[in-house]
Amino acid sequence: MKTIVKIVAFLCVFLVFSCDNDNGNIQDSELQDTKWKVIKIVEKTTAEETLFPAGEKNFELIFKIRDKFQILNGCNYSYGKYEMNGTEIYFTEIGPATMIYCEPIDDFEDLFIRALGEIKNYKRQNNQLILISDKNEIILEYVETNKGTKN
Repeated sequence: MKTIVKIVAFLCVFLVFSCDNDNGNIQDSELQDTKWKVIKIVEKTTAEETLFPAGEKNFELIFKIRDKFQILNGCNYSYGKYEMNGTEIYFTEIGPATMIYCEPIDDFEDLFIRALGEIKNYKRQNNQLILISDKNEIILEYVETNKGTKN
């Protein structure tokens, strides 16, 4: 009987520690469960700025629980993971989930997804999220649309 109790206790401890996999992302709570609408993309190679006025198709970044994010690229959705360490942020495993043809915004979709791959840092100012390259260049700017996205 003592052996069974020891095995059950070991399994409980193992399960508790294996489920707590937050990768040290202490600041996840700052962005977790938030939704952001892109207001500007800067194409890194040409330094060309694309502004997104109100009323245009939404290009949104949604931080889900833990290390997951979702993006709305005009009319398609993509998903991926993000890692944070201080003010550093990395977007990985970005993959398309839908492949709807969205004329004339397909070029913006590609630009939006490529831009996320170039991000290395972030800063938050009031209701804006600014994503920055490794050369301290602003690549994407967002405005927060709401808190509490749990969908």
